[in-house]
Amino acid sequence: MRNTINIFQHKGKVTSMTVTVTYWDKLGEDDFLSIDVPMLHIKTFAKNLEDIEKSISESIKLFVINATHFGNGVESELTDIGWIVTGRDENSIQMEFGFDKSISIIEEILETGETIVETLELEYV
Repeated sequence: MRNTINIFQHKGKVTSMTVTVTYWDKLGEDDFLSIDVPMLHIKTFAKNLEDIEKSISESIKLFVINATHFGNGVESELTDIGWIVTGRDENSIQMEFGFDKSISIIEEILETGETIVETLELEYV
């Protein structure tokens, strides 16, 4: 599974993103689900299986807000944690999580997780 991000911009500001990432969930002692999205360095929680998508989506939005207002921008912050720019044009940036694809065990590990594909509207960023 490829982990990809497409960042859409207007006048230099991020307006939306399409994110495809692998995540893992585990039921905690408190009956909440612990969600780990390692390619984005995100750990979050969900009440139940139906809440996972919302929890991940909100965490990604917060990542974007923090990267935009307190960091070096979304592209720079993603690059710092291992994402590689694979394409770019006037209004968008395509990125993929970078790892040595010749190491097949990494692909096998990624297959043990779940995948979320989320399009986020970010007009307020």
